[in-house]
Parts: sequence; C-alpha cells; structure tokens
Amino acid sequence: MAARGRLSTETEQTSPAAAPGKVAATKAEARGAASAPPDGGPARSPLPAARMRLPAEQVVVGERLRPLSPAKVEALIVSFHEAGALPPILTRPVDLEGDLPVVALVAGLHRLEACRQMGVPVDCMVREMSDAVAQLTEIDENLLGPDLNALDRAVFIAARLPVWAAMNPDRVEDDQKPKRGRPKNSAKFAHFPTGMGFTEETAVEIGLSRRSVEYALQVARGLTPATRAALAGTWVARNEGVLRQLAGVAEPDEQIAVAGELVSGRTKSVSEARAYAAGREPIKPAKTGVDEALKALEKLWKGAPRPHREAMLHWLAGQAMPAGWVVKGGRG
Repeated sequence: MAARGRLSTETEQTSPAAAPGKVAATKAEARGAASAPPDGGPARSPLPAARMRLPAEQVVVGERLRPLSPAKVEALIVSFHEAGALPPILTRPVDLEGDLPVVALVAGLHRLEACRQMGVPVDCMVREMSDAVAQLTEIDENLLGPDLNALDRAVFIAARLPVWAAMNPDRVEDDQKPKRGRPKNSAKFAHFPTGMGFTEETAVEIGLSRRSVEYALQVARGLTPATRAALAGTWVARNEGVLRQLAGVAEPDEQIAVAGELVSGRTKSVSEARAYAAGREPIKPAKTGVDEALKALEKLWKGAPRPHREAMLHWLAGQAMPAGWVVKGGRG
C-alpha cells in the first residue's frame, strides 16, 4: 500500500487534527458524494469529481497497459518549470485510513511520475468509478495519445473490446455468449464486433473510421505475442499495411521468422520476407519496357527544376493523348 502523507486541496490544508465536520466533508468530496456542510445546512448535490492535491506517494499505481517513457516524463518536468503546474491526473478512491484518502491512478502515469521525481504534490481529480470504467478510461487515454503507432493502437482496441462487451452484455450477440459448462473465450468477441456496435462506438470515441477499427482488430488478433514483442519500436509497428499482411501469416513459427526478416531491414515486402524465412531467394517480377520508361520519366521529373517541369507540361498539352486524358496548360 502506498505511503501516507498530508492531504491538501487547492485552497486549504486538512490535517488529522481538523474538525470532524470538515474531515467528513473532505472524504465525501473525494468520493464525489453528497454530504451535509459543517453548518448543518442542506446537503450538497453529488459532485462528479473532487479536485485534491496529494503527495505522489499517496497515489497507488497498479499494473499499467503501457510502460513509462523517460523522455515523456522529462518533457513534462520541463513543462512544469515553464508553466508552474501540470494538468490534474484522474484517480478513484480505494481506501481511507484515518483522515487521509488513498487513491488509485486511472489516467496520468507520466504526470504522476514527473511530480514524484520533482518532489512536488500532484493535482488529482478523484472520481468514483467501477473497475471496468477505470480500465476503459485508461485504454481510451492511450488511444487518444499523440505518440501511438499502428501496432499499439491495434493492441489497445483489442483490449477495449472485452471490457466494452462486459459493460454491454445485452448487446453481445447470442452466438458469441459462452456455452454452459465451457470457459468464456474473450478472443471470440473480436470476430464479430460489427453486430454489437463496438466498431461504430469505438470509432466515434477515438476519432477513427470504422474501417480503421476493423483493421486494428484484424492486426491484434492475427499477431502472436512473440511477434508483437519483436515488432515493438520498429518501422513495422508504424506501418498498418505491413502489419495486416503479417497478421495473415497463420503459422506462429513462420510469422516470427518473417517479422525478423522485416525488422532486419533485408526487405520491406512481406512476400519477400516469407521467401527469405523459408531459406530461398524471392522471385522478383521481370521489368518491362513500360517499367523502365516510367522509372526514367520519374527520375527526370524529380530532378527537374520548376521551369523545366512547366516546359514538359506545356509540351504534353500539345500532344495527342489517349482517350479520356487531357493536359491543360496555363497557371492557376
């Protein structure tokens, strides 16, 4: 359990020696619950969240979906020194000992670590929520992060599916529910997300197209854990097209071997990597005259300054074009 420390809100300190009414009010705010004010007046309306300032050691950090990035923590420390504060982290109450609340981290691991390293209190939004809601909130925070690559996005969307299904049992299709006496197979949910509305809701929540969500699920359920680990931090992890092709390699041993060929830089083609993994040279298609002419034209165009390009377009505008093709001259 995390170490205990002194609690402060943005405007006042609440110590163990504080008046019982004030301590009770502070505890209620930590839970976002209604409570009577110290003067005995009418009860307050329930609060969606209470904002507190706590020692970093008083925030319990459980198992997280992503590891800490030292570079991101350092950037937040710089930001703190420039702005004098960081946005509050999101927590939920898990325990009360004496007069001090202990909260569990929901979102904001890097901000919490930055405050811990600087030795300053951390601003917390404390909100009551279930385990499922807390897990979904953490997943969505990662999905909305600016540094997410295609592989990470696929993993988080796949992790979101069973949580979403557990929160919406009435929307899970009958043929996906576990049979009596058989263990629940959460991976089966990933095969039929469309009928449940998962893809549509997830696309709206994280600002992606429905097709992107479906592709992410395809990648996540197609790649083995060993392949995911091998691809982490590589160029392949950023390329959704290559990830989808690699996910189509069904045999786990072949998949990890093909991933190794791609990561090594020997090739960027999955088909060629499969050939190398099988111990043979890939068969490359023979180049035709059209291929050679197009390559020469592309090289000429890329190396030409703007006046030369304009002259080339002017010349093409006066030539007979294939049906349906027109080159117009002039400046826009």
